[in-house]
Amino acid sequence: MSGIRFAVRQRAAIADGTPQTYPTNPVKSFLFASLVTLSQLAAFGQDAPATPEKISLWSNHAPVGDGTFQAADATITVHRAAKPNGAALVICPGGGYGGLVTGAEGHGIAQWLNKHGITGVVLEYRLPKGNAFVPLLDAQRAIRTVRARAAQWEIDPKRIGIIGFSAGGHLASTAGRHFDAGDPKATDATGRASCRPDFMILVYPVISLGEKGHQGSRDNLLGAGAKPELVELFSNEKRVTRETPPAFLAHALDDNAVLPENSRMFYEALKASGVETKYLELQSGGHGLNGYKGPSWDAWQSQSLEWLAALKIIPAADVAVRRAEWPALEWKKGAPSAFVRVESPTAVVDGKLYLFGGFTDDLGASNEVDVYNPAADAWTRLKDMPTHVTHLNPAIDGGTIWFAGGFKGKHPGPVTDEVWKYEITSDSWSAGPPLPEPRGGGGLAIVGRKLHYFGGYKPDRDTNASEHWSLALDGGKEWQREADPPTPRGHVAAAVLDGRIYALGGAHGHDKTQNDLNACECFDPATGKWREIAGLPDGRSHFEGSTFIRKGRIVVVGGRCNSSKPLRNVVGDILEYDPKADAWSVVGTMPENVLAPSAAIVAGRLVVTGGGLNSPRPLTAATWIASISGTE
Repeated sequence: MSGIRFAVRQRAAIADGTPQTYPTNPVKSFLFASLVTLSQLAAFGQDAPATPEKISLWSNHAPVGDGTFQAADATITVHRAAKPNGAALVICPGGGYGGLVTGAEGHGIAQWLNKHGITGVVLEYRLPKGNAFVPLLDAQRAIRTVRARAAQWEIDPKRIGIIGFSAGGHLASTAGRHFDAGDPKATDATGRASCRPDFMILVYPVISLGEKGHQGSRDNLLGAGAKPELVELFSNEKRVTRETPPAFLAHALDDNAVLPENSRMFYEALKASGVETKYLELQSGGHGLNGYKGPSWDAWQSQSLEWLAALKIIPAADVAVRRAEWPALEWKKGAPSAFVRVESPTAVVDGKLYLFGGFTDDLGASNEVDVYNPAADAWTRLKDMPTHVTHLNPAIDGGTIWFAGGFKGKHPGPVTDEVWKYEITSDSWSAGPPLPEPRGGGGLAIVGRKLHYFGGYKPDRDTNASEHWSLALDGGKEWQREADPPTPRGHVAAAVLDGRIYALGGAHGHDKTQNDLNACECFDPATGKWREIAGLPDGRSHFEGSTFIRKGRIVVVGGRCNSSKPLRNVVGDILEYDPKADAWSVVGTMPENVLAPSAAIVAGRLVVTGGGLNSPRPLTAATWIASISGTE
């Protein structure tokens, strides 16, 4: 049949909700990440070949898509990881369907994937020259080949994805919509294998071939003056169904070659169909993201890996290549806290960890203050807080620790406007100027001799507040209004780095429903403005007391992710935010998942104590310690 008649047949099948391609076959099951067998795990520990293997896909007899063949070929080059985790990605370089950028968008990507245990398979597909189905047939054949040889290459056949850049992103997204389960009558294993990718990563992709698409890619793929039905067939934002594989997208706002609307339209279509997806909209980088380097390039790489880990496609331990300053953490138990507690305000001063109050096991509010000395592995009781209160955060000013707002008494207690300060030297408490309105669960930070309070919950304990106030520490008697953060939320964590305030994660709502947020924002007192920064890998809250600064980066330990997909709820991973790259990465894991612990680096040790082992109970008094000496 002709290419157009084939396109019309495909269009009719797709409109009916049945994904089909050449040859046609419906896919009935949604393939997703799964555990490898024990025998595969054993094989995965073996050393992989050092030399990439190049393989012909068609042996110089390649289909065109209309029933005819040409004396041409496509190849894949298989880069196997030294320590494979079972995942694989077929890599589609860009080039506008008129060439192939096989260096930075091909073999360079394979080498990066190998560092994270992922097999990289570089596809050198045929250039279409108006034969629209040629690249798609090559991509399908590549996926079939990888799946058919999965055991040989130490790959889990249910964790084979596709990644594409620019026009290669169009090819990858096309393969994610036009697929079949294989031909059961085929004489070879490759022909019998499914060509459906289990997931997609699309970086500054061409998605549409309509008015928002890339004209050069369209003309090279379809030919000049292509008929409308063919344009629509290959406009992938119009072809999404619930069977479309999960997708991660990244695009720069200043990409003038391939407009970011391409990624945005595909992302919205995926969401509307209930398909797992994430869209990273980068502030700058243009097409090619500053020549495949810099913060925007690093951001899509780190966040796509975190997304894969969240979907259980790769192990969390393979997300970040461990840097020398974050060695593998070896945990041991220290002296437990005086009682089980969760959501305790936490501060580090002079090599000691201070815990203030928190919830007890019956959700009562404690006013007990304890300090942990890691050198002696011992706790000491200090003077109690003046009131029983939770949902407040500390801010350190030398030997003085400030607190503001909170929920008083046993849950559900009233919201307060009280402000307190604790003097370490005298072990004494005194009141400060009250907040303009009662608040609980807001962020507290000190920058430039001003105490800042932002966000939190209003007196009904459920409505998120947006107000941002500051108090002059040297004689100030009243709080002043500052610029409000973009995202109202409670349970927000605060951090100060390089003279700027960071608002991290949090939750929308409290008593009725709580939905964890991944939003992160930065306030610059010099300009008086907030700006959005890279969000957390997934919605997260209840890590206010386990957020701290280390070597110019922000570290978060544990917390709750009740809006993640798949649901993770209480978590035990350790995240690090690099402000230079504007990116988060996973740098370690706790021995157990823990909600709202107290955590900090104290005298060369990472100390994590208390918290909830579920949401939130049972609570724990356990203290975990990991040495990071020599890395400070």
